[in-house]
Amino acid sequence: MSPVFRRPSPLGLALAGDMLLAAALVCAARHPALVEGIYHDALFAALAPPLGWLADRIPFSVHELLAVLLLVFALRGLVRLIRGLRTGENRSRTFRDCLRRAFITVSLLVIGFYVLWGFNYFRPRLVDSPSFDRNL
Repeated sequence: MSPVFRRPSPLGLALAGDMLLAAALVCAARHPALVEGIYHDALFAALAPPLGWLADRIPFSVHELLAVLLLVFALRGLVRLIRGLRTGENRSRTFRDCLRRAFITVSLLVIGFYVLWGFNYFRPRLVDSPSFDRNL
């Protein structure tokens, strides 16, 4: 297979996703009305019903599940790091691989958080909306 068509690396995809997220966060901070129109009224409105249905069916919160998964990934990475150091592998390669996996995992979690909920923090405040009655 030619080098032009090789599969992208997970690290490269994570970096590209992080750069897109950073650009989206800058845009969201400057233009909250776009967040309301694009994210909340389109994407979040489509994601909320199935995710709400799923959250109602499981006896624990999705937050707890993500915390446990992160802990499992961290322990797995620590075990791989210790095993790699004990077996006499190249230490710099072992550390590099461990850091790469940790970066990819954290990047995916952060991107997932913002897509599933985090951009709601950039929506216009309710008290700033024209329909808010300040005389109550």
